[in-house]
Amino acid sequence: MTKISQISDSQIILEEVDFLFARNFTGRQEKYNRAGDRYFNVKVNPEDVDLLLSYGVNVKKYEPKDVPDDLAAKMEENPDMFEPAYFFRVRVYTQFNLPSIAIIYDNGNTPVDADIDPRDRMYLTEESQLSLIDDLEISICDMTIARRDPSPDGQYARLNLKNAYIRVVDNPLRRKYGF
Repeated sequence: MTKISQISDSQIILEEVDFLFARNFTGRQEKYNRAGDRYFNVKVNPEDVDLLLSYGVNVKKYEPKDVPDDLAAKMEENPDMFEPAYFFRVRVYTQFNLPSIAIIYDNGNTPVDADIDPRDRMYLTEESQLSLIDDLEISICDMTIARRDPSPDGQYARLNLKNAYIRVVDNPLRRKYGF
């Protein structure tokens, strides 16, 4: 579950981020999203909701809809998918500069504090590379979110991704072929 390691009026630092719903780093058009708008949703602990609200973060509660009887077996297998959850949305704003994002390929044996071989990490340098994140199998993600006060007519603070360090479950074929 997502841990808040630091929060202030200007930024929020999160560790072991737990994403809720599908990530949209590509900026694809969806039912409630214009084409080009990139975002993701961060799942938060119920204990952290009041703290986030005090900093102007728009925390929402997801409650699953009523489920037909034929899905009861699925609910028993995956109970966490059908429990209420709190989350907030973070924009990936790329108009003036790209957030600093590092993808770290990990075989699961690398300690968190160990040096990473340059062949096992990649920095996203182009806007088109952001779409890679949507399909990655993420093991751990730490990030910094820039927080801007709401506009005079706004109610909630604006949250934009500042940087992210994403540890990805590595594929043995990537190691063999180097990409």
